[in-house]
Amino acid sequence: MNPASAGDEDEDQLQRALERFVSSEGGPPGIIVVVARGKSIDVHNAWYANLESRRPIHIHDHMRLASVAKAFSGAAALSLVASGRLSLDDTIRQWLPELPQTWWPVTLAQLLNHTSGIVDFSREDAFRDALFASLQVPPSPRALLAFIAGKLPSFDPGTQYRYSNSDNIIVGLMVEAATTQPYEEVLKSRVYRPLKLRHSLWP
Repeated sequence: MNPASAGDEDEDQLQRALERFVSSEGGPPGIIVVVARGKSIDVHNAWYANLESRRPIHIHDHMRLASVAKAFSGAAALSLVASGRLSLDDTIRQWLPELPQTWWPVTLAQLLNHTSGIVDFSREDAFRDALFASLQVPPSPRALLAFIAGKLPSFDPGTQYRYSNSDNIIVGLMVEAATTQPYEEVLKSRVYRPLKLRHSLWP
């Protein structure tokens, strides 16, 4: 088979998959995929950036990454581990002793792989009330953790897996403590610039 025609068939399959995804029940209003091969960049999209105007999604549109941003905090932390500024065995006590003492034994590795046992703040009713009361101005990281400050871990660190948004927040705070820089600056220097993400930002 001609390599060019094989590539075209792959792209057609990708386009059909995107269209099935957005048209499925509960699917998003639109999707965009950027495929980079060396200096070649192909853009595939389906449906719309704006449902009212029916404007297609464009490669230069800004989108909220939501939970995908957790990969960024992991990348920042592991970059610091690689450079010796942090260790996977570093504990909350070492870097954030102001946090509850019941959290102190938890390591960076346990935060990254969600075996910390620290309760997920996003499951708290008080957090949800605060979120809906101020949709445009999010609480600070420490304010988020305050929703669970009085709660004991749900299990001993390292003994179980349970996803917790609190883990991701603490990773970011450990990154700040280790670098003495705002989290956004660490993202710029250790994630955005090396990966040439010129239009990514921390709002």
